[in-house]
Amino acid sequence: DDADVDLILWPEDVVHPVVDSIPTPERCDQPLLRADEALGELQRLAIEKDAMIVSGWFEPSEDRSANENYSLVVGADGEVGDRYDKVRLVPFGEFVPFRAFLENFSDELPGRDVRSGTGPAVLESEFGPLGVSISWEIFFDYRARDAMNNGGQVLLNPTNGSSYWLTIVQSQQIASSRLRAIENDRWVLQAAPTGFSAVVGNDGKVHQRTGVSEQAILRQSVPLREGRTLATIVGPWPMLLLSLAVVGRSRRRAGDGDSDVETLDLS
Repeated sequence: DDADVDLILWPEDVVHPVVDSIPTPERCDQPLLRADEALGELQRLAIEKDAMIVSGWFEPSEDRSANENYSLVVGADGEVGDRYDKVRLVPFGEFVPFRAFLENFSDELPGRDVRSGTGPAVLESEFGPLGVSISWEIFFDYRARDAMNNGGQVLLNPTNGSSYWLTIVQSQQIASSRLRAIENDRWVLQAAPTGFSAVVGNDGKVHQRTGVSEQAILRQSVPLREGRTLATIVGPWPMLLLSLAVVGRSRRRAGDGDSDVETLDLS
């Protein structure tokens, strides 16, 4: 499509380059790409579309001791920009807790864990800082807050729900995206090859949403917003304390009511 766009968001783990020693399987109609070849294709596409591309990568680390799951910026001029490595990893999906212990009981554990990122949850870009929560990071309010506290003007959620073929987890993820949008007063853009892709307004309204694994391109004019909400600044503590106070008051009232109940002696 020739429609003018400023940003193209790709899902998590859709750029999956191979190491030189892995041959292309016969079932593939195109050769598998190494990291430099995949990056070259992205650069050519960004220049062709005159748009910045944020793509999701998954590949072995340079020393082959771990895997890396990250989002990468390629500018409209083809220049490689900022990178965000996923911080909150999925236990038993991206890393194995107590690996040394569990290896005594199973030889089917994944060979490498994903290496957790350490940087702020933003991608610096020609449009300013863009917040990023990769995949299930969207379920954790502190990841989105980290993005907004570092200047994020929108929240990107590249994801890949290939392990979940029903709609339960995908629906929960949309609900989480809506919460993050309302909490931080930001639009949320969710892109998935499986699961749901969606555009969520800063008021939590879902403007667009695909079906599970539906191949579609979502287009939306999205405002970049600034500032911090109370939820961004202080997190969930006020609501947690209020909830505890309400529960405590309810229990006290229930206890007071017990003393007013008449009993019958049937002995």
